Amino acid sequence: MTVQASEVDFIYPILCFTTDGEVWSFQTQHQRMTCSHKTILSGLQLGMEMVDACGRSWRVLSVQKLGYEPFRLRHILSGLYPRLLLIDQTLESLPSPDFPVVQERVCKHMDAFPGDFCDFPDDEEQLSARKAEIRATTNMTELDQALGVDAFYE
Repeated sequence: MTVQASEVDFIYPILCFTTDGEVWSFQTQHQRMTCSHKTILSGLQLGMEMVDACGRSWRVLSVQKLGYEPFRLRHILSGLYPRLLLIDQTLESLPSPDFPVVQERVCKHMDAFPGDFCDFPDDEEQLSARKAEIRATTNMTELDQALGVDAFYE
């Protein structure tokens, strides 16, 4: 069954697993419905799996551009903050994964990209401690906080 993301009452945070093995996090509706031109052009969201705080899961089938986010003063003051696109996604509903499955998926990501989670990519002790933090979480909100990933705006 497909649905538009704008029609889903998401419970935040949402963890997102991209097809290239990265983990993103959306903590707000604004983060979910905005992205850069680069994200659209590269298709980074296509195929991405999203799991919300209630454990519901979807796959992104397509992304539609709706316009631009509201104009803000920061866009005038700095070229570092270009206006983001407003988007909607067509989603395919997936079976809800068990929470331990989500935790292990995050740990696999940490194994693949240890430099994102450790001061030094080859610090096995620190990586093991970080993965233990992930495995000690009891819900998606705790997992998102322990993971500490930023919203993705590339």
